[in-house]
Amino acid sequence: MQMRADPKAVADQLGHTVDVNQNVYTQTPVETRAVLVNDLERLISGTPERCAIAVQEKSDGPKL
Repeated sequence: MQMRADPKAVADQLGHTVDVNQNVYTQTPVETRAVLVNDLERLISGTPERCAIAVQEKSDGPKL
C-alpha cells in the first residue's frame, strides 16, 4: 500500500529528519523494483522487449 504524504510532515511526526525517514522507514514496492530490473536487463542484453522477471500476486503479497 502506498500513501501520498508530505515527507517533511511524516518526518516531523516521527521526530526524524527527512533523510532518516526516507532511508529507514520507506521501501520501494516490489512491482517498481521488478520494472527497474527488467529495464536494466533489457539494456544490458540489447533486447528491445521486456525480460522475464514478473510479479505474481499471491494471497500473502507480491512475489518475484
